[in-house]
Amino acid sequence: MNWIDINDKKPRCTMDVLFTNGDEVCVGWIEAYEEKEDPVFWDPIYRESYDDVTHWMPLPKPPES
Repeated sequence: MNWIDINDKKPRCTMDVLFTNGDEVCVGWIEAYEEKEDPVFWDPIYRESYDDVTHWMPLPKPPES
């Protein structure tokens, strides 16, 4: 899987994703988004919002048992 530039494509609001601002990699989803604005991502582990996200990717599928 490759990182997707946020300027090229944005994930669906309900989609769990990995996202990065270039310094940190987090897991979460888009918290708020309107087409005219940049999306705000939410990290539920650290309970923080990020509005400086540069790239994202879908979570990998879990291993088959």
